[in-house]
Amino acid sequence: MISVFNNTKEYRIVKKETISLVKNVLKAEKVKKANINIIFDNDEFMLYLNKNYLKHNWITDVISFQFGEKNKIDGEVYIGLQQAERQAQTYNVEFSEEVSRLVIHGVLHLIGYDDNKIGDRKLMRSKENLYLKKFEKINARKNS
Repeated sequence: MISVFNNTKEYRIVKKETISLVKNVLKAEKVKKANINIIFDNDEFMLYLNKNYLKHNWITDVISFQFGEKNKIDGEVYIGLQQAERQAQTYNVEFSEEVSRLVIHGVLHLIGYDDNKIGDRKLMRSKENLYLKKFEKINARKNS
C-alpha cells in the first residue's frame, strides 16, 4: 500500500500521481509488495528529523526510513518541499521534476540502493534519470 501525506499548506501535490510514480518505480525494480508512506513537509520538520534521527544539524531534501526486514519494503520517505524548491531553482529544473526525482530517490533507498560511494551514487542518479524520462512526473506546485 502506498500512502501520501502533504503536511504543508504552501504547496500542492497531486497524491494520485505520486502513488502512480511510486508504483511504477516499484514495478520497474521488480518489487511486488511494499508498504510506503510518502510524506511532504517543510524545512523545520526536515531539520527535526535530521537532528533527532540522523544526528545532522542541517536540512536535507529527502530522508528514507526502512522499518521492515531486508526483503520486505516497509518504510517512509520524507520530502522537504522548501528544499526541493531551492534545488529546482539551483539546478534550473521545474519544481515538479525535482519533487519527482526526490520521491524516486527515496523509494530507491527503501529498495536497498545506497549513495554513500561514488559508484553507488552514479547508479542511483542513472536510475532516477531513467524513471524521470519513463514515468509521468508528479504535478507539484507552490500555492499562490
